[in-house]
This record gives sequence, C-alpha cells and structure tokens, in this order.
Amino acid sequence: MIQEERTFTKAVQYRSQGYFDIFWRQLRKNRMAMVALGVLTLLYLSMLFAPLIVNTVGYDYKRPYVGERNEHPNTSHLFGTDHLGRDLFSRVLMGSRISLTIGLVAAAISVTIGVTVGSVAGFYGGWMDNLLMRGVDVVICFPFLFLAITIVTILTPNFFNIIVIIALLSWTGIARIVRANVLSLKEREFFIAARAIGAGTSRLIFRHLLPNTMAPVIVSATLQVAGAILAESGLSYLGLGVQPPTPSWGNILMGGKPFLASNFFYTLWPGLMIFLTVMCINFLGDGLRDALDPKIAKQR
Repeated sequence: MIQEERTFTKAVQYRSQGYFDIFWRQLRKNRMAMVALGVLTLLYLSMLFAPLIVNTVGYDYKRPYVGERNEHPNTSHLFGTDHLGRDLFSRVLMGSRISLTIGLVAAAISVTIGVTVGSVAGFYGGWMDNLLMRGVDVVICFPFLFLAITIVTILTPNFFNIIVIIALLSWTGIARIVRANVLSLKEREFFIAARAIGAGTSRLIFRHLLPNTMAPVIVSATLQVAGAILAESGLSYLGLGVQPPTPSWGNILMGGKPFLASNFFYTLWPGLMIFLTVMCINFLGDGLRDALDPKIAKQR
C-alpha cells in the first residue's frame, strides 16, 4: 500500500512539472552534452563580442605587421602571425563571426524549407506528395560538394551566396523526416478526433502535427549547423567561399597550406576551432536526442 502511494506521488509530481523542466532534467544527466553546451555558449559569446575583444588585444585583423611574418605564438601574438604578418588570434576570432553565422543562418533556412515541404507532402499526400518527394529525390541525386562548387563558380562567391547555396542544398533530410512523422501522426487517435470535430487545416498542421514533429527536427537542426560550418569551411578552403581579406576559418586554412612546414600553428588554430565546434554540436545533438526521446527518458 505504501509503495503504491509513493508511486502515485511520483507520478503526480512528474505530471505537475512542465515539459521544459522534464527536458532540462534529462539533458543535464548527459555530461558530455552539458560540456558541449558550455563550450558552444563561449564560442558564440566570443563571436558576438569579437570586435570588442580584438580592440582590447590591440591588433587589427586586417593590418599586416612588417617584420612579423609567420611568427609562432608569443607574448605579442597569442596565436602567432600569418604570411603577411597579420595577427592570427584576431583573424581566427573575427573568422568565427563568418563561419558560425553562416552555420546558423543556413541551417535555419534549410530547416524552414524542409519542415514546410515535409509537412505539406505528408499532410496532403497524393499527387502533391509525389511531386514534392520526387523533387527531393532529384536534389539528393547530385553530390552536395560538386553541385555547390558548380553553383558558386557560376555566381559570385560571397557571404550571401554561400548561405543561400548551403541552405538550398541541405534541406532534403529534414523534409523526409517531417514527412514520415506527419504520415504516422495522421493515423493517431488525437488527429482523427481533431479532424472529426471539424478542425481546420491550419489548426491541424500547426497545433497537432508540427508540435509533435519538433523533437527530431531540433536534433536534425543541430546537425545542420555543423554540416553548414563544414560546407562553408570546405568551400572557403577551395577558394570558392568567403573571399579574403575577410577572414573565415576555411580561408585561413587555405592561406596556411603552403606554410605547414615552417609555421604549423597557422593552420592549427582554425582547424582546431572547426573540429571543436563541430564535435560539440554533435555531442549536443546526441544529448538533445536522448532528452527529447520519451523511450530513452523512461529507461533513465
């Protein structure tokens, strides 16, 4: 009897908590995800305050310092200097504004496109579903890097075009995930009941379908950010991304390639930032998946 009362009390307490409280409690149990969240928070704060930090350090990221070319890290230049004598710490820090912004904005656009296409295809079905999904298949057929290089070559490689290209080529996975979830949710009792009482199309989509597909979309969105950062870095490394003297992690890597033997630190810092950011995003994505998955949450 006492055990049953304890079980009932725990169930009441669990239900009285908000969804965010439950989600946050589950996420905090994943130490790697919390560490990754802390590192990403520091990275994005440094991105926001990069101009202030650069001014405090006292080195202009665009100004070459004569006689200080290809220096290793020292008390004057924390990360050393590049082949033109520019301070690498300032350039890597300012480059984070480009790389991280492209990752966030491109991921946001691609997620919006994917959610829209997937929900429309899954909700309406029939010829609409076939038309949209065949469009998805066409986009998937082309290798991302080759198609991106072709489009960038035709257009001018700049900040805006890179965002648009990455966003327009990376939404297909989310569209498929959302479509599959919508098709499954349409067979559930709550959706059938809502349609039976005369709920309109907008209410069915925005109140019943989309909120129940957000868990996998949030996890996929984090991976989209990592993919966009890698795509921008790859294109910039090939000389088809953000063009110098504007720094990004990819074009700093490209600039340091001829000096790997003489100044290893030139490529170490931007490469380390890319690795650290992508790894933390992946760890955070795993933590979000565990926290948002009710089956895993129950096992814990």
